[in-house]
Amino acid sequence: AIVENKQAAPYVRICVPEISLLWHPFTVATTPHDKDNKLKILFRRYGYFTTTLINRLKEQNRPLPIILVDGYYFGPDWVTAALHHDEVLIVAGGIGI
Repeated sequence: AIVENKQAAPYVRICVPEISLLWHPFTVATTPHDKDNKLKILFRRYGYFTTTLINRLKEQNRPLPIILVDGYYFGPDWVTAALHHDEVLIVAGGIGI
């Protein structure tokens, strides 16, 4: 068997209270080589939250919405932490699960 050493892309969770009180994960597009200090995220219009978010961000007659950001996570960190326990319960949900 071929074992590939891949790492998940870093991600943040965002919440836009005026759209939804749920937190949504987004891939971080910022790299260490970027010269500015801006957090860049990637997303596509797919479903209620992202469709409403993109439409809201395009509105020029209103100030930008409040966007809450949680963490700067890397994919494999939770796996390493989970392996330090005798028992682990993992619950997953969402598109593609």
